[in-house]
Amino acid sequence: MCQAHSEVIEEESYIKHRIYERCQEFYVHAKAVLLEQRETIETSNPSSCLSDALVPEIRVSSRRNLPKISLPAFSGDYHAWRSFHDLFASMVGENDDLTNVEKMHYLKTCLKGDAARLVINLKVTENTFSIAWKNLVSRYENKRVLISAQLDRLLSLKPIKSKSAQELNTMIATVTESLGALEALNCLTSAWDPLLVHQLSRLLDEDTREAWEVKLGPSTSYPTLKEFEEFVIGHTRAWESLGSSIKPVKDKGRSSWPTNKSDTKSRSMIATAPTTKGGVECRLCKSAHYLFNCPTYLSQPLERRKRTVLKLNLCFNCLGSHAANRCPSSRRCRKCSYKHHTTLHDDRKSHLKSVNKTDSDTSTINAPSSSASNSEQK
Repeated sequence: MCQAHSEVIEEESYIKHRIYERCQEFYVHAKAVLLEQRETIETSNPSSCLSDALVPEIRVSSRRNLPKISLPAFSGDYHAWRSFHDLFASMVGENDDLTNVEKMHYLKTCLKGDAARLVINLKVTENTFSIAWKNLVSRYENKRVLISAQLDRLLSLKPIKSKSAQELNTMIATVTESLGALEALNCLTSAWDPLLVHQLSRLLDEDTREAWEVKLGPSTSYPTLKEFEEFVIGHTRAWESLGSSIKPVKDKGRSSWPTNKSDTKSRSMIATAPTTKGGVECRLCKSAHYLFNCPTYLSQPLERRKRTVLKLNLCFNCLGSHAANRCPSSRRCRKCSYKHHTTLHDDRKSHLKSVNKTDSDTSTINAPSSSASNSEQK
């Protein structure tokens, strides 16, 4: 039966005319022609036939043009251990493209001082990198010592004796860095605000601390560290702005007193401040400018400026070095037209209160002159 079935199949047209073999021949021939045509096209126009495999190569080569990243250095300072550990581990230690010999070489080139002495006797071989790295971690990955080092930085901040934007910025930067390092060591600092603000405010110079208290005003809640940082940053920006924009009085454009013939006498009285070889000398900071151009004076709160004028025995009207009752200037405050200098104007008070305040401040100085004036009126 099977033989009969086989004979029937052999008589089929598909088998009898070798359809499968002929199709196979056509397929092989067509494939050969297509491959030949593609090779011809790629040879004649290679720029338009970049393969996908070349795209990653182009991207890699473009990245190689970037500046090389320098490896971090470490000399054994506990403050710098965490940053060195994380950066070196990411760039070298966890890089599978580097052999242990290369990693050991890079590690030795990064270590200085005490840290270098820990691995100085280890040769650069395939097995020594893990030993060297373990020695470093064992020595410097001391959580207790690392936390103590950051606390020492916070507690060793020095008082700021005079106004200095640079010293204030350094103080805030140190606090920010130390708190960040403590947080990385899982040391909770979220409840430290009252202690830090109290300690840091005591380090401020007298004028800045007074400005801080004025800013707090009638508030009864204790300020946060963020509020303190914002105050310090704002204050330093103001100092930097005043320091770069305020010029000595010889620059006519900076004077708050108009120049005209009728005011020549009053300006000559203002110039009775001590002089130096280079010109006038500020009574407050001893620099070459008048008091109303002094950055230190202008950065003071209003009440502080008034006390400064009284302490230096200056005229409330023109800031000259003479008594207020002898002031020859006819100029008045440019904001309210009362007899006090514009820098002593109080926007929070009414004009009446302002003039009463000025009169009370100068009454002790003007008493003889006022009595004489009253007798003449009688």
